[in-house]
Amino acid sequence: MYIQMFDPDRHLSALVSILLELQSSDEPYPLLPAGEVATVDSLEAWLQRTAAEVDWVATRDGRVLGYVRVTDPQDYLVTHGSDIGMNINRRDHAEVVKLFVAPREHGAGVGRRLLETAVRHIEASGRRPVLAVLDASQGALGFYSAVGLAEVGSFDGEQGLNHVLTSAGTSNVRLEENQ
Repeated sequence: MYIQMFDPDRHLSALVSILLELQSSDEPYPLLPAGEVATVDSLEAWLQRTAAEVDWVATRDGRVLGYVRVTDPQDYLVTHGSDIGMNINRRDHAEVVKLFVAPREHGAGVGRRLLETAVRHIEASGRRPVLAVLDASQGALGFYSAVGLAEVGSFDGEQGLNHVLTSAGTSNVRLEENQ
């Protein structure tokens, strides 16, 4: 498996195909606003909605397996940080804002490798990773907990309850070294 920088010309259509597959799963991703239908155009727009600081794809034999995006913390996290007793800011934090894996690759270490790449990038810049996960995404919450991210609070957002997770450093995150 290779982790490489995202190239829209090479990877966007494969990522949209993965997102279309995920829409038919038990926990659809992304959870779209009420009334919004998952189409190629709407998913392309969703993927490009948040400006990336950096994003990567996981590939094997030229096939795209998953994706992760890192950004400055979004306004909703900065705003609600004080609600949970955290001073989330753009100097000290970076957000893992999108992370998904093709259903056929779930449990194969792809998400773990993508998250590892994101966390190492964030920590190398002297910041701490932070992310918000919707309560409806119990599978994602289980994954993040299994790799050692800890919930530091929650808040009500536009699409329901958001769980805020972070780590104090990779020493607290159980990421695999050799995959």
